[in-house]
Amino acid sequence: MRCVLAALTLLFLGCGLGLDLETKQQALDLSCSADAGSLLSATQYYCNLGSPPPLPQTIACCVPPGTEPTNGGGAYCCPSGTICCPGSEAAGYLHCCNSGTTCHIFKNVEGRGGFDAWCLPAICGGVAFDGVTQCCGATGAPVAKTPIANLADFPDRISRPNYIVPVNGCGTSEHRLPSNWGKADFTPACNDHDTCYGTCPRAKQSCDDQLLSAMDAICVSRFNRVTDFGDRWGCRTSAQKFGRLVLATAIANNAYDSAQKGGCQCCL
Repeated sequence: MRCVLAALTLLFLGCGLGLDLETKQQALDLSCSADAGSLLSATQYYCNLGSPPPLPQTIACCVPPGTEPTNGGGAYCCPSGTICCPGSEAAGYLHCCNSGTTCHIFKNVEGRGGFDAWCLPAICGGVAFDGVTQCCGATGAPVAKTPIANLADFPDRISRPNYIVPVNGCGTSEHRLPSNWGKADFTPACNDHDTCYGTCPRAKQSCDDQLLSAMDAICVSRFNRVTDFGDRWGCRTSAQKFGRLVLATAIANNAYDSAQKGGCQCCL
């Protein structure tokens, strides 16, 4: 059978390469468990290998962005050595791309809304690359998906599948900071700030503003505005001034850079 590549179109069928774009042909409909032991993130789940027919190895379940499968509904599992390529439609729009292709997600133009996903040839600057482990870099040459050498080259970077952002309270592991002002404990806000820094592609300023707002809310909740007026004012003022001073340092900039490089990959 002769393979056809229609130039200047977005549809690629690779029969000689053994590429099946339809999820039904390349992914098995295994159930996706959402119990506490298997939940990885908002949209990544382990595949239940006990569901027939089992695969020897699988990656996390493939689900439409922004949804969470219930009892395995609307989710598929991709074979090992492929990547999940999820559109925003039903299961028929989920694909498992192999190393000869790369996942592309397009805004739907047929009036259905949402996004369509396709496995297209992995070509960068005229050179074939491994779509499972590489991206097409900003200079037109293939680069490893992770680690990212220069964040500025990939403003649309995404969080690494199944990656859990490490948190360590207030400050970095090398530079610890006070986590309390009186009875106000800022540890939860600091942990959320760590998570924000490691979520892609969150901007540093957005994470910092979130932290300052959370610290202020903690001061308000811990000190009564009548009986603890002085402590309440001191807590809110100190948190804002100290927080802004620390967040503007090279240490904070390096922490953000390191967290993004650790938690992100350059493409899907």
